[in-house]
Amino acid sequence: MSEGPVLQDPDDTLDHSLDWSSWLLDPDLIATSSWSISPAGPTVDADGLVSSQASLTTTTVSGLQLGQVYLLTNRIVTEAGLRGADTIVLRGFPK
Repeated sequence: MSEGPVLQDPDDTLDHSLDWSSWLLDPDLIATSSWSISPAGPTVDADGLVSSQASLTTTTVSGLQLGQVYLLTNRIVTEAGLRGADTIVLRGFPK
């Protein structure tokens, strides 16, 4: 689902989202969403947000290091109990 790498200036605080709609089987929706980043260091809103349609997840990331590559991973559990994970590749890069 995700593409990459996504470039983010180390001074920026930005939202990153994943659209799970093509992965979800109708009428299943996302029940929980959690985010993590590796390697550790940047600030990530671990719980993030799930859209009102419950198919789009969003988190906020700040504090990247210049030149460093990060794996921003979103793990979800659906109302039907299915589990999924997807990763966005981020790179600290100046504007």
